[in-house]
Amino acid sequence: MFCYQESVSKGAPKLCTPEIWNQLIDSPEVSNICRRISALDPTAEDYNDRKQALKRRLPIIIPHAASFANGKRISADAIPSGLAMLDVDHVDNPREWFEKNVQCQISNLKSNKIYLVAITASGHGLRISRVLRASARRKQRPLGRIVSDNSNPSKPPNSA
Repeated sequence: MFCYQESVSKGAPKLCTPEIWNQLIDSPEVSNICRRISALDPTAEDYNDRKQALKRRLPIIIPHAASFANGKRISADAIPSGLAMLDVDHVDNPREWFEKNVQCQISNLKSNKIYLVAITASGHGLRISRVLRASARRKQRPLGRIVSDNSNPSKPPNSA
């Protein structure tokens, strides 16, 4: 499981169950915002500003966090979920890209560890979340610990 939040600036992080995920992506408001984003003219001078303003109204997923120690979305307080996310941007046809670059290789993998695949709000990108191997999950630590460990010159980076 991972966290989600109502939007970048609204609400506290909450656990995202499959039922909640389906409610989020099936929401008429989310659908409307995504349609408006995909209808924007990318050559317009204010394209990025308008796109970002709309995206800020969308729910966000936080795949690396199962929860937050303080109940606020602060990376240093994230309790690792055991998931990692690949963000693929600027893809004309995300479904085709996935089939060509990922789907066709899944049967060749010893185990399919893909947890979630979602097309981005613009319709021109993918978010692919996968379950980390057990050895990588043990190494997944809250960002605050990594930063403090790496800022101590007497301690090697990423040591436990």
